[in-house]
Amino acid sequence: MKSVNQAQLLGHVGSDPEVRTTQSGTKVANVSLATNHRVRRGEDWEDQTAWHRLTLFGRLAEVVEEYVRKGDRLFVEGRIDYSESKDAEGNVRYFTAVIVSELVLLGSASCEGRPEGPRGGGKRETTQRRQAAGRGASMFRSPGQRSQEADDDLPF
Repeated sequence: MKSVNQAQLLGHVGSDPEVRTTQSGTKVANVSLATNHRVRRGEDWEDQTAWHRLTLFGRLAEVVEEYVRKGDRLFVEGRIDYSESKDAEGNVRYFTAVIVSELVLLGSASCEGRPEGPRGGGKRETTQRRQAAGRGASMFRSPGQRSQEADDDLPF
């Protein structure tokens, strides 16, 4: 019997991505993403924030490293992954992450007037980011992901 492990998230990036390169040369990015939902508390409504850990590999990690910053809006699709490790005291720590297979850049909180960050910055980067993330959404897929549009062209 077939099963499904798929997550779709739309939210704001909580901090600049952490990107590293494995020994084999593959880039890996970790990003925190905040999503909100409203909860009724008596007569009032209150926003509650949930934080999600995203992990991206290869080309998706490169895109995140170059174009994504704190406050940017992202839509991601991926699978939920559970892992565990031991901390310095020998206690087992459990982690949940979304392994991202599709990424849509939905723009930033403020492309203009952003101070220069550790990755350079300035007007050229702002223009490149606007071209990549502005004027609609820019979608990126992991290698091996089939496009739904490609299936629509099939005659059967």
